[in-house]
Amino acid sequence: MSNRFFPVFLILALSVPMLSVSASEPAECVEDNADPIPVERAAPAYPHQAMMFCLTGSVGLEFTIETSGRVTDIEIIDSTPSRIFERSARRATSQWQFVPRCVDGSPVEHRQRTVIDFELDFEAEDCPSTIDRIDDELTEFIAKLGTSHALMAEIVLHGDSEGLVAELERSLAPEFEGDLGDVESFHQVMIEEMMDQVRAAEHQYCAGYLPLLVIMPGLTPNPDALDRESAGRLRDCIEEQLQTNRDRLEAFKSGHASLEASVDLDEELLDLLISPFFGSIDAAGDMDALLDQEAALVDELLTLFEQAEGSWRVQPQGIVFSNPVQQETYDRLRLALLPIATEMEQEGF
Repeated sequence: MSNRFFPVFLILALSVPMLSVSASEPAECVEDNADPIPVERAAPAYPHQAMMFCLTGSVGLEFTIETSGRVTDIEIIDSTPSRIFERSARRATSQWQFVPRCVDGSPVEHRQRTVIDFELDFEAEDCPSTIDRIDDELTEFIAKLGTSHALMAEIVLHGDSEGLVAELERSLAPEFEGDLGDVESFHQVMIEEMMDQVRAAEHQYCAGYLPLLVIMPGLTPNPDALDRESAGRLRDCIEEQLQTNRDRLEAFKSGHASLEASVDLDEELLDLLISPFFGSIDAAGDMDALLDQEAALVDELLTLFEQAEGSWRVQPQGIVFSNPVQQETYDRLRLALLPIATEMEQEGF
């Protein structure tokens, strides 16, 4: 599916013009008994799973506009299809800012409703060929999977902020039976494996080290600690990470094989429920080769640091060696590792 989507948001029931006022300014009355006037109205992010499956919908919300102009007490009063757009709509609305309603010259709290429509500008060829097979049950199923995967991504990026881990655990509770229940269990197992890897990385010396070392050395955690003595420890840790990635890839392949054997879903529909979240099973074989390439290049890179003559400095644009031959070797290895590290990160490894 090509990446030519352009989200369009139609925000209804808030059709008054925007004011060019900073949201940080104190709320002041503009006109008695006038409806609140929007000052800052963030557009909601289009959920990734909705975009992948060309899903559109709407969310009706009710909220309180406080005397400060802040939005609180947000309630979802209607959502079609359910769950897919609710989190995005709630998060965007919580960032809105208004000039409050005024009565007798003083700001007062005001309860207001709005509808946020989520639409996509897209061509039919941009959508999966199986899009016409997504009925109401599959839409609900995709919504559940999308919620869990979105929470997983937030935890990877931001940690357990706002109780995300507990929310993820609740989202993994089984809701479907039969074939969809089996696919749901497969997603649950894979997400739990990824969570185990995230927890382990929090305590690893080299967590996040390798991609930064190759892509953005200036952002490498504690770059001054990269010396000959630490290279061996870094090697052991990265090798452990690579083995963890191999184990997770093997779990995906074996789990997928078991799923294929146990469900009565045709290959096309099963792929629709797996590939957008984990990549296709065909691509999994390519990941094996990528992991082998990465391991060999990393070994050569760390050997360079262990055996380097002279000194080096970690710079934002790369690592600068005093020895020109070693600089040439590092540049070659970095260019070879860069696309691999980027692809592995995109695939969640």
